[in-house]
Amino acid sequence: MIGDEALEYYHELLRTDPDLESSLCWTVIQPLDGPPSLRETARRLTGGGRPDVVDVNPEDPYPPIHAHETPSGIALLEEDGFTYAGLDTVLCRLSRHARVWHVSWNVVGAFFFYAANGHILAQIKDFPLPRSYLLGSEQVFLQAEAETLGSGASRIWPSKRARALAMIEARSGVRLPQGFLDRPHLGIEIEQPISSEIPPLDFACHEPGLDAWIRSAPAPVRNIMLRRVAVTLFDIFGPEGAAIESVIGQARGGEQFDAAILSEVKRDVLNLGSWWEGQLFAHRDSNEDVWRRWVAGRGIYHCLRSVSEGATYLDGLTYAKFALGEGWDNATLWMREMVLEETR
Repeated sequence: MIGDEALEYYHELLRTDPDLESSLCWTVIQPLDGPPSLRETARRLTGGGRPDVVDVNPEDPYPPIHAHETPSGIALLEEDGFTYAGLDTVLCRLSRHARVWHVSWNVVGAFFFYAANGHILAQIKDFPLPRSYLLGSEQVFLQAEAETLGSGASRIWPSKRARALAMIEARSGVRLPQGFLDRPHLGIEIEQPISSEIPPLDFACHEPGLDAWIRSAPAPVRNIMLRRVAVTLFDIFGPEGAAIESVIGQARGGEQFDAAILSEVKRDVLNLGSWWEGQLFAHRDSNEDVWRRWVAGRGIYHCLRSVSEGATYLDGLTYAKFALGEGWDNATLWMREMVLEETR
């Protein structure tokens, strides 16, 4: 199943890069319905959101998810061994109309997953151990991998890591390049999830009828609506930040936004979520007032970013729904009335 050349390659890669040898998350997505797309991969990571695809600076202390584009598939590399892409919910999103392989290891353990068409079909847990655990509804997909990783021939732990990477290459045709992190490449900036459920950001997942209603409206109507939602969130929650206050003033006056002010708003919103810094996702119950202001700030940013890009996406409304809670029903009433009035 795996060749000697590939196995030797990964042995050498891990030997020369101690950081990857100690912790790594490697995910390969192979679409079934078209060529690989980094933008589509980014959307799936967030459940229909619009995360930024950026040039990665190797010196950045908080790098995004590293992305490696190949003709065979899109690969994602996370350095610290604690994965976002490998979370069950996210793996299922990535695997819609695709096949996905994921391997990760850290101080807690090591895991190998195979997912396809929106479902995790098989997984190997604790594969460093002589008796690893093969789980899932369709275990046959990883049966050979489980036997190899559990065999005496791969008893040494670094060898098992190299074998796992070589197995993914054999299945997908995608290789983890030597020195990948040391040269220019692209990355995907993922906003910290607002809860442990990692909710999708596609507004249609939460409000399919209202989403269709709003998207049927002309762009000028969507523009006005998104501005009003942003102003409403600010008036209710008052998220702090000089850039947020400035851009809300522009939103009230119907002014255009430039990229610079929106970048500053993004930084203000990041500061609002500092309570959960270092955590994989936010725990709402730890400070609900701060949580609502932070989510409202997210809503303001994404509503106005969409306005600046033609009012084409509705992520901001997803955040508004979570921030407003019981007050969301009142907001939907005036949104529907606005669309109805403006499209008569």
